[in-house]
Amino acid sequence: MNVSFKENLRKFFFCDVSIVLLCSFIIHAVSVFYFRYYGDEFLFWYSIVSAFIHLIHILVYRKISHFVSFVILVVQIDLYAILFTIHTKVPAGTDLFTLGLLAATFLLTYDLKKPKHSFLFTAVPTVLVNFFMAHHYFRNKTDNLPFPLSFYQIHNVVACVLITVLLIYLCSSAERKLILANRKAAAREEALLYAANHDSLTTLINRRRLWEHLAAAHKTKQRFGKEYSICICDIDNFKSINDTYGHSCGDAVLHDTAVLMHDSIPPNVKVGRWGGEEFLFLFPGNTQQVVDDIEALRVLISENVLSYKNRKFTISMTFGISSSKNFKLTDDVLVDADNSLSVGKKTGKNRVVVSEQF
Repeated sequence: MNVSFKENLRKFFFCDVSIVLLCSFIIHAVSVFYFRYYGDEFLFWYSIVSAFIHLIHILVYRKISHFVSFVILVVQIDLYAILFTIHTKVPAGTDLFTLGLLAATFLLTYDLKKPKHSFLFTAVPTVLVNFFMAHHYFRNKTDNLPFPLSFYQIHNVVACVLITVLLIYLCSSAERKLILANRKAAAREEALLYAANHDSLTTLINRRRLWEHLAAAHKTKQRFGKEYSICICDIDNFKSINDTYGHSCGDAVLHDTAVLMHDSIPPNVKVGRWGGEEFLFLFPGNTQQVVDDIEALRVLISENVLSYKNRKFTISMTFGISSSKNFKLTDDVLVDADNSLSVGKKTGKNRVVVSEQF
């Protein structure tokens, strides 16, 4: 089966109006034989014409607006209800069609731009038609009906079944749309939350999110006396990479290096982009293991071969480490770690400098 045909078929069966149109076409097509059986020429030909109109509507409904399509459908149903009641002298279930349309007008138009206006324009005529049928029924109440009792019984049963199935379908369809809308809203919320907390280039958490983790670590120290360590690092000679290979290469270096760092550190360590080519690590505790992990990462980065447009090269990074052991404020730890990074930059780069306050 052709993919486009499959997609069109899926869109058709997941469109409420198209389903109602299809059901209306089938019912009127079947009614042709029903009215022929009872020998009613007027409703026989009316059903043929109505089935033909519904078929044309099915073929062109995607080319006209949702609201216009629904108005055409409502007019056809209301017209059938009026003509059937006048012709047979008894509604025989057509009043259920008009009552069901009141619910259908809401369920089928709530997603339009102005659902209240749409509901008003389609529901009011339907209510008037229903009043007309009730009045006409009592005015012409007689035991001498033009058709056998079975004619009215069958029509009434079919009307009850059809309107029940239609309303069940429309309610379940509305529920499905609500569930899908909630899922989309949740997905959008999750995407916005991710974007607010992550750097778009490196996919690491951003400076704002790092501050939240730093604040949490500081609170943990205040409550439980647990120390934390901070490591600030940046890529050595990053400007020369941009000047030599271009800024797109610099972006690729930032991304690939960030992925390497994220995949190489312990899961309980937070790493994020601090700004530019600078990154920050937040370690729980201040043991020698922190220094060992950073040293291992430094070696790994310096040995990692990067490639960009068939060019291969390596980079190095300098790291400055401090801890909260001798400081009361997080800002002071950050300044001390940054000072250690500056010492590493001035003494040869590609090294790990541990603060005396660590």
